[in-house]
Amino acid sequence: MEGKTRKAFIFSLDAFVALSVILVTIYALFALVSTPKPYYTSFEQTYDFARDTLIALEHSNDRVYGNMLSKIALSHDRQTIMDYVDPVIPTQYGYRFEFYNATNTEHPWTTIYDTATDNLPDQLHNKEYRKMKASAQTIVFSNVPGSPSDENPFGYISCHNDSTPCDMPPMLFDEGDRAIGIIRLTVYI
Repeated sequence: MEGKTRKAFIFSLDAFVALSVILVTIYALFALVSTPKPYYTSFEQTYDFARDTLIALEHSNDRVYGNMLSKIALSHDRQTIMDYVDPVIPTQYGYRFEFYNATNTEHPWTTIYDTATDNLPDQLHNKEYRKMKASAQTIVFSNVPGSPSDENPFGYISCHNDSTPCDMPPMLFDEGDRAIGIIRLTVYI
């Protein structure tokens, strides 16, 4: 009887050791996975700079293009970028705007602006990609109206100074520019 008790004790001790090893392994794996990576917070902040800048530009007004994001995408206006983007992104970061042109099959991504290639003295942003980069992109819709002609087609109601109505006056507006594309802002450090 004593041999059976001793075998049962060894069997129970073996099961307890095996359970302890399994629990320690699971705990070690959980600790390894849940430890934050060294650059994760910086990556998240870099992505937030890119995304928030695109959202701010998309919700700003422009008299001709509708919003500043469309103005940057269509006119490639450096001054708009300097006025609206430079104050938002800190100088230790560099950034690049790119526009996706679906009609250009060879090189669909066109770089609009990159701080790395801007050698003007008023550009103080980072010029070199070293650690990480994060991109945010959005779809740009733009409808730039054409310019009206000098004549006002709606300034009269009759053709012959009597009560005889005339035909509808022709539309004298140019067709205008329409663009749909993807704009990408890459922020790097």
